[in-house]
Amino acid sequence: MGLNIEDGTGKGYQVKINNENRMEVLSVSQELQHHISRDEQQVYQVVGELTDAINGTNTVLHIKNNSPTLHGVVSYIRLQTPGASGDGSWLPDKGTYFQIGKDTSYSSNGTAVTPVNMNFISGNIADLTVYKDNPVVTGSFSEFDRWYPNYDMIEFNKHGSLILGLDDTMEIRLVTDRPAIDIAYCRVTIMLMDLTG
Repeated sequence: MGLNIEDGTGKGYQVKINNENRMEVLSVSQELQHHISRDEQQVYQVVGELTDAINGTNTVLHIKNNSPTLHGVVSYIRLQTPGASGDGSWLPDKGTYFQIGKDTSYSSNGTAVTPVNMNFISGNIADLTVYKDNPVVTGSFSEFDRWYPNYDMIEFNKHGSLILGLDDTMEIRLVTDRPAIDIAYCRVTIMLMDLTG
């Protein structure tokens, strides 16, 4: 006589036992991003771009989590400062670096950005407020990472360790001692997840 196990839908499936009297199981391994995108339809990407960065501190991207039920889990960040024609190869330079930090609040200016759901068949919209193009921010910026660019694409896999709760913000800045930089670019991947259970 075989043993059937209920699958939750009213169907039963027979358990397979091998010749060592062990139950056979199948395990499927997936990247967390794929799992959340496929099953929850809550993985988003947002691009920040800043043209004509000037000497000083320039906000490339400002992100705020507005969801009272879901956490913003950052899994991936990509940064770049492409070289402009005729500017020479002056990077890396100790006076030019990307800062990643938290605790600032959007005040004015900049351009609103809509995060793109990576599951294109989903109708879910990210409960995030995002600005690019050097918005004015207030509050005390708390830096937790810094990169010195060298024209290459800088990739940073956070593996979901960076988590934004309700009203938490993160910001990516370009600080430079140059008179001007033609463009600064960043891309952030965010999973919106219920971490209460």
